[in-house]
Formats: sequence, C-alpha cells, structure tokens
Amino acid sequence: MEAAKRTRGRGKASGNRILLVEDHEALAALRSAVLRKQGYGVVLTANGLEACRLLERESFDLVVTDARLSDGSGWEVARAAKKRRLPVILSTGWPLPRRAQDVDYILSKPCSITHFLALVHRALQKSQAAEPKARG
Repeated sequence: MEAAKRTRGRGKASGNRILLVEDHEALAALRSAVLRKQGYGVVLTANGLEACRLLERESFDLVVTDARLSDGSGWEVARAAKKRRLPVILSTGWPLPRRAQDVDYILSKPCSITHFLALVHRALQKSQAAEPKARG
C-alpha cells in the first residue's frame, strides 16, 4: 500500500486540510505544492482505497480527487467523502454532466492553476458558510 504524503502549509489558509487524490505524479506534485504555498494542509495519495481509509481515520475540510485512478474510481472516493458531508471536487479529462451526484464541483482537465485555486477557495468558503466550525 502506498503511503499518503502529508504536508502542512503555513499562511492564510492554515487550518484547512485537503485530501488530494491524484495518480498522475506530475499533476499531483504541482497541485499539492500550489495548495501548500497557499497555506493548506495537504494529504496526498494516488490510491483510491487508501483515500477511503484516510477519510475514515482523519479529518478533512475538502476532497479533490481524480475521476479515474489506477486502482479504482474517484467516484468511490467522492461517495466516501459525501458520507462525511465533505465538499468534493472531481477532476477529469472526460466529459461529464455539469452537476453529478456525489460531487460538488467538476474540474475539467486541463485547467489553469488559477482556476484550480479559485474552485478550491469557493468549495471551502461555501462549506464553511453552510456549517460554521467552532474555533478554539
């Protein structure tokens, strides 16, 4: 089993944890680096089964998953995230309906980093507005 890579960023987004599930190594490295630079805590895995296990054991604020993974489906990851009432961004290079069950946002590949970050920010803001968290 592949070990998830945990990285913690510093900055304005600190406190938000993102589970990033991407099996394309270069894209995973780029997206995780960009998220860390924005101050997000990132747990990165290329494995859908591991992502589902992480969702059972750890706390996240957002899940960003590829639709097609080498070991399964990002849709399975999305369903597991939705059981925990987490916002989900599904990233895909394949045509999908604009709104699909079990995901909040669909991110088409390729996309700019600016668009990726804007969607992450929007997903987190919408989620936090819907369920404010007690901060101590």
